[in-house]
Amino acid sequence: MAVDLEKEGGLDLGDAEVQQMLGNIQGNILKGHGRPFTRHIFLSFSNDVSSVKKWLANFARSHVTSAQEQQGQVTLFKADLAQRPFASIFISATGYERLGIASTQIPNLFVEEVDDLGTTAKFRDGMKASGPNLNDAPTDTWDPKFRNRIDAMILLAHAKENELESLSNHIKGNLGSAIKFEGEELGKAMKKGTAEVEHFGYSDGISQPQFFKADEPSESDKAIFDPMAHLGLVLVKDPNTTAENAFGSYFVFRKLEQNVRGFKTEERRIAKELSLPDHRLAGAMAVGRFEDGTPLVLHNAPTPDAGKENTFNYAEDMDGSKCPFHAHIRKSNPRGDIRRKFGPNNPDLDKNERSRRIVRRGITYGDRDLLPGDETSLDQLPTENVGLLFMCYQSSIAHQFAFMQRGWCNSAGFLNDDTGRDPVIGQKGSEPEATNKWPTAWNGNSSRNLSFAEFVKLKGGEFFFAPSMPYLLNLAPPQI
Repeated sequence: MAVDLEKEGGLDLGDAEVQQMLGNIQGNILKGHGRPFTRHIFLSFSNDVSSVKKWLANFARSHVTSAQEQQGQVTLFKADLAQRPFASIFISATGYERLGIASTQIPNLFVEEVDDLGTTAKFRDGMKASGPNLNDAPTDTWDPKFRNRIDAMILLAHAKENELESLSNHIKGNLGSAIKFEGEELGKAMKKGTAEVEHFGYSDGISQPQFFKADEPSESDKAIFDPMAHLGLVLVKDPNTTAENAFGSYFVFRKLEQNVRGFKTEERRIAKELSLPDHRLAGAMAVGRFEDGTPLVLHNAPTPDAGKENTFNYAEDMDGSKCPFHAHIRKSNPRGDIRRKFGPNNPDLDKNERSRRIVRRGITYGDRDLLPGDETSLDQLPTENVGLLFMCYQSSIAHQFAFMQRGWCNSAGFLNDDTGRDPVIGQKGSEPEATNKWPTAWNGNSSRNLSFAEFVKLKGGEFFFAPSMPYLLNLAPPQI
């Protein structure tokens, strides 16, 4: 019996249909793989279709981790019985075409997606073609490997950096003549205490859609903000297999370089312009949380409250006097702002807003001498070669990632005409300069319009699809 992707309520791991589905999809989609070290290997295919298919099928059998296998590994990790590697693989539109699949054969995979605000994200044409619509940096400024054709990406992860390097070298050394290595990115999670942080110093990965009953919060918490999501947010039927409960997911990879010194210098300038008592409050006004993860809408200073990290909304802050509308987490996840502003009695606005959510799986990259917060001067902060390997899963790139980037984060007029762009990931492109509306005090009654420069730069990426396990395994019979 087929799993209903639109069914509400968390997944029950004791359900046989759920287990079948987990065995048919790749890991890391519904739940993060949890390893602190990653390798991202980019590949291109030759015209030798038969050899490429054999390699992909053998790689899937030998290395790819299904969601069911990942779930089993979680138990082993908790019992400290094993620390196994994780692997998944993604195929771009050009990769599918190299495999002999024309766009006319599978229109639901290669559809040219156009969202209701005109946001286009053509999986078939890739990220480069969608760049102008997303205000992306010109491709001639990207890292060289991303300017080439990329047909596939392998994600490897491990708890042990040396074992991950050995695995990566083994795979790269056994690609054969039909597959070309185009480049590699190394991810390494940064931690301050027990919290995972990104290079600007903010706790990362706090708010995510949840799919399992075990992760469902209390009804009282859900009434404030419900993190639960149905499978249709992230999964689609894999069009290349007739196997039951075989789903895949659209996958976006973007290498985002962070100018940490520039961001922190700007943070201090904003604090001085607004006469704020602490520059950390200005940073929180840009991000929406303090560095420790405390939501700005709840507090005017870092006061960690683990129970409230994600249990909040903006219902009591519709003037933006606590958390500005431009703040990164408010721009990218309005938590009911759209309904509250445009149709308080229209639940469909909430449904539409929640359907834009993405499943984020990013990891930091780059080495630095000192961890965020350990520096004693701005001169010790990096200006380049560090950042985030941003990754996300969704059922529609146009409706979710691209709409969020263009319609919300890049838009100076969302949610209000004078909001300004997202200070973290907003991209101006060729559009006019815009200022952000900053409160002059937390929960005060005055504000000032000030600019905030872009300190995150796109260095390349691609759109991919994470195929189902049956598709990968059936590309070629097992070798005896």
